[in-house]
Amino acid sequence: MKLQFLLLPDDQEQNSGFQYELNSLHTSSTGDKEAVQLLLKNLNRLMTVQTADPSPLSAKESGNLRLSVADGIVFIPLDEIRYVKADGPYAEIHYAQDKMVLIAKPLKEISSRIVHPSFMRVHQSYLCQLNWVEKIHRDGYLVLKTQEHIPVSRANWQRVIDALTTLKNG
Repeated sequence: MKLQFLLLPDDQEQNSGFQYELNSLHTSSTGDKEAVQLLLKNLNRLMTVQTADPSPLSAKESGNLRLSVADGIVFIPLDEIRYVKADGPYAEIHYAQDKMVLIAKPLKEISSRIVHPSFMRVHQSYLCQLNWVEKIHRDGYLVLKTQEHIPVSRANWQRVIDALTTLKNG
């Protein structure tokens, strides 16, 4: 039985230990049961490391979203991001005073990198920062302070209302 896995490159020193132990799996003559136990043990260690700091942003980038763009790297302050819109395999990040950057990453990846209570996936194609919301319209969309309209899916409607109520009431 061949086991495949993915290690995250956040902590190279930590991952090198996991890599060594899992590589030894392929060269040793352990049985399937032992191989699975070793893999689970290592995955539990990896989960412990990740849950110690759930934010994917490092201390240097605290409060910023770091993105690779065609001509370099851009740092966008999280509080300036109004929303992120999916555009096929790309994502449009709308921030600051009518600024927008298009990156070659899907919305799913961007939303997994922004771990912050004021950001919420409100629609299949939209991630919105709830601090920018001024009004919830009955026709199924949010009105931002910039008067932009962000659609809310029916499946997320009550969750968005609850999150906004919690956020706005403190």
